[in-house]
Amino acid sequence: MGKRLIRIPAKDIPSKISTIVSKEINIVMRDQTTLFGSLVSADDQKLLLKDSRLDLHPIDLKNIREIIYDYTASF
Repeated sequence: MGKRLIRIPAKDIPSKISTIVSKEINIVMRDQTTLFGSLVSADDQKLLLKDSRLDLHPIDLKNIREIIYDYTASF
């Protein structure tokens, strides 16, 4: 099986956020920093990300450039 990276640009996050809750994601911020963790919850203004140290990070949607996550392909 292969993997594919799925990119969600900032403008599409509100409509697609429900499909990635509880997945491991990379969040690319507008200042080019990247955060990695599991998406715990989301609403129309914020995401809640749990990192590898189990710390929770609230993130404003307006500060996100894109979200990237792995998708396991069937080939």
